[in-house]
Amino acid sequence: MLRYAPACPEVLALSHLRDAGKTFCQRTKLWRMADAFTIPDTGEDILCAPQGSYILEIVAARLDGNKLEPVTASYLDAHQFGWRDDTESSGARWITQTEPDSVRVVPAQGGALKFDLVLAPSDDADQFPDFMVDQYAQAIANGAIGEILSTPSDFANPQLGGAFVQRFDADLDRLSVSARKGQQNAPLRTRASFF
Repeated sequence: MLRYAPACPEVLALSHLRDAGKTFCQRTKLWRMADAFTIPDTGEDILCAPQGSYILEIVAARLDGNKLEPVTASYLDAHQFGWRDDTESSGARWITQTEPDSVRVVPAQGGALKFDLVLAPSDDADQFPDFMVDQYAQAIANGAIGEILSTPSDFANPQLGGAFVQRFDADLDRLSVSARKGQQNAPLRTRASFF
């Protein structure tokens, strides 16, 4: 990155690199994590995002083999009165978030929680997962270089910065489609919609 803007302070370059990594993850949803652990029946939030990351999306969750539907806290507020303090009901049905980077099972129930998450680097991330560096370093660097060169400064070069931003956007568009297909290259399914 610094080859294109050698006068850019390293702290600023790292900040733009982190921002490009976030944008990369938000658009492609390639950073996924599956995890499992036992939770208590106290109805508390469970911290589950690895250090240096935050949860973009809860893709799927199961408690003791039963599927939990991911919903927002505002949905539960509107449809399940008193859910925040309910420890008496049985049969967990939902998984939600009341605090960033954590999850809560509703109604509260203990058991073996398995879930799939989509993650992105947090503001304090000091590294990316290995697969991002190994496979997508150039795409992420393109985004960071584009932002560095497009930001008004002594080392700005808006024309070159714009070219890198276009490369980054093209990479994200291409990777967003290939991420949905996966490495197994499965065809994307569509559902007919009749009027």
